[in-house]
Amino acid sequence: MRQLDSVAWTGRWKRRPAAEKLCLCLGVMTVSLAVAGPGGQVLIFALMALLTVGLAGVPFWTWLRALLLPAGFLVLGVLTLFVSVGWAEGEAGGGVTLALVPPTDREAAVFVGLRSAACVSALVFLALTTPLPALMTLLRRLGVPRDVADVALLMFRFLWLLFHCLETGRRSQTARLGYASRSRWLRSSALLAAGLLPRALDRGTRMDAGLRARGYDGSLATLSSEERPSLLRLGGIAGGVLVLGGVTAWIG
Repeated sequence: MRQLDSVAWTGRWKRRPAAEKLCLCLGVMTVSLAVAGPGGQVLIFALMALLTVGLAGVPFWTWLRALLLPAGFLVLGVLTLFVSVGWAEGEAGGGVTLALVPPTDREAAVFVGLRSAACVSALVFLALTTPLPALMTLLRRLGVPRDVADVALLMFRFLWLLFHCLETGRRSQTARLGYASRSRWLRSSALLAAGLLPRALDRGTRMDAGLRARGYDGSLATLSSEERPSLLRLGGIAGGVLVLGGVTAWIG
């Protein structure tokens, strides 16, 4: 997660308006869910890969690593759709039976996987090109309560503190040969887990004290360096989404 945010902050499209990237993401997902067939889903995935890696300048291996975790869930989900679980009655009693679903159901399962992969590629594009504060600022403008957006930012920051404490603790234990053997590995892992939450809470308390010392009044104002949304670009995005919908509907 930290790497995703770092890529978003240092990427080529970090100053592009979050509203435009969100509209593109939602438009592509709408086409995927409402219009596209199997071939269209593959086209959408390839298009989002081209936008993310080619135009936005995200490193290919970073993009691929961002897709690995959701891809694992998708593969497991599709495989479960290939199997039918039943109950067979017999002379010696009943039992659970496993069988492959009919070919039409297998085709439907593959289509669900392709559609999910296309939508995930759009979300990964948004995550790798848009810093979280920009999204929170956009949500405030769209009417999301300020307190909800501020709590989301604080929770995100606290997760950063938690991961930072985990990394520094593990690095320190590794330097002291805390993982040289299995017994040391178990002991070091237990010590790290026991001390992680108190250290993170202490860092969070200090963060709260720092905010109050700087005049925190319940609102987390963030500076934005992104460009202003352009009606011309938004129109181009809308037109591109419509063209994509037509092409995917034609491909099937």
